[in-house]
Amino acid sequence: MKIYENKGTRHYTPIFNDLKPFDVIEVSELLERDKKIDEYEYTFNIVPKKHRQNKQIPEFGKKVIYIEIPYEFINEWLESWTNDVCMSGKQEKPCRCYRCKHNDTHRTWKYVKSKIQNNEKWESGTSFEFPGSYNDYVTYLEKGIARPIYQHNNDWPKMGTHRLALTAITKSDVPVFFPYEDGEKIINGHFPFFKDESYNKLVINKNKVEFYINDNLVGILNKGK
Repeated sequence: MKIYENKGTRHYTPIFNDLKPFDVIEVSELLERDKKIDEYEYTFNIVPKKHRQNKQIPEFGKKVIYIEIPYEFINEWLESWTNDVCMSGKQEKPCRCYRCKHNDTHRTWKYVKSKIQNNEKWESGTSFEFPGSYNDYVTYLEKGIARPIYQHNNDWPKMGTHRLALTAITKSDVPVFFPYEDGEKIINGHFPFFKDESYNKLVINKNKVEFYINDNLVGILNKGK
């Protein structure tokens, strides 16, 4: 088991710079901060659709807790992102993986990560065709993440997997907002995106985050002083 420490998050804008890990804020404040992102006049390839994000925020409830997921944890354990893993026969809904959808333009996280580690460029179209394009990676590397991940439910990770991977691989902790409750909040693994198609469960309280892989405790992040 590892004890993780926050190393800092590289934000594209100053909107969230004042927040510290484990800060708790009202959902109304998060909504106002989110609206400011779209007021910036800049070209940024990866800003998830405004209306989808704003719709998700009220689903948090009353309060959210701001966590910066250590990039070391993500880089060690995350092996897949959205549409990589075939879920046929594992869920009631139709599988949307690139194989079942016959999507020849999709690039898996394993493929993209290997290119990054070997300092190689990859062909993957524009960010509108695939949110893991080479240009997107360069933006994360040079500028940082524009919109944090809004993990409004208990299924982890259900959205933001490209942001999760590309932020961490540039050695920046990943900013995520989770629903806040007194006591412990359990965020269950939703997709087997982690090493050897395993699941990641998070147990969060106001002072620490516990990281589980298939119910095995593999790391702890404590609130800094």
